[in-house]
Amino acid sequence: MAHTRKLLPTEGPLLADHFIRLNPDDRRLRFGGLFMHDDVLKRYAASLDWNHACHIGWFEGGVLRGMAQLTVASRTVDAGPPWLRPGAGEFGVSVEQPWRRLGVATQLIGQAIAVARNRHVRDLYLLCRRENEPMRRLARKLGFHLAYDEGEVLGHIALSAPDHDTALAEGAIEAAGTARQWTGRATPQAAG
Repeated sequence: MAHTRKLLPTEGPLLADHFIRLNPDDRRLRFGGLFMHDDVLKRYAASLDWNHACHIGWFEGGVLRGMAQLTVASRTVDAGPPWLRPGAGEFGVSVEQPWRRLGVATQLIGQAIAVARNRHVRDLYLLCRRENEPMRRLARKLGFHLAYDEGEVLGHIALSAPDHDTALAEGAIEAAGTARQWTGRATPQAAG
């Protein structure tokens, strides 16, 4: 049975395993045009800033098969890229090939948007390669405005203030993780 939940800082290896299972083209698209080798992905997952990022995982059969990473700006100056400015956030999403076109990415991004609103993010951004048509299509579907600059696409959506619905949405993904921990089903399985 599939479920989503927030990942814990101790679950960086699950992220690394998920990224490693992505095919070479998907890795390149997920990481801004760079192909990341397995050892680089492991270091990346181990070095994540869990204080300024939230990772929402989509699990099938106890294995992490999709994830959304929401990073909330931690800077206090109005300089640099727009997603690093106060009140801004950026997200990335990845779903393994067999679980695509099932609504997984839409669900994960919707949950990331709820979490972002609860963190008072007013401007949410995504950055992807121009050739990443599935991400561009999904961003348009969710109401992102897309701006094209050479090989990259910057997506932006203005978010409203948190409300009862966003609190409930985040509470549901928190509760899913807590319930799995208490029932002894929190230990995800390794996948090949």
